[in-house]
Amino acid sequence: MSAPDGDEAVNEIEGTDEAEATLTALIKAAFPHERVPDSAYRRAADTVRCAAEESAWMRVKLAHGLDSLEALADGRFAELSPEEARRCCCASSTRPSSASCGRPWWSASTRTRRSGR
Repeated sequence: MSAPDGDEAVNEIEGTDEAEATLTALIKAAFPHERVPDSAYRRAADTVRCAAEESAWMRVKLAHGLDSLEALADGRFAELSPEEARRCCCASSTRPSSASCGRPWWSASTRTRRSGR
């Protein structure tokens, strides 16, 4: 895979308001604190984005990761509750593609195993 030029977007989400909202929501889900203002999470997202811009590989990983989260959440990751967002993040690397973030992907298979079927 060749690295994109610095001004070329990796995918449709990179550099958009949607990407910023998704990254902020991801950080908020990963580090939930009731009394931390959203502005602190936005600054953390900006720090991550700036760090990713230093490496083409990190830009690609960040852009594809945010795109994947949006796809798993039907384009609404930033609108998920913190609990739904955490489930989405935790399950994103090992879940079947047909699962949705609102319902744990493992729930049906766990019931089947426990019932002995």
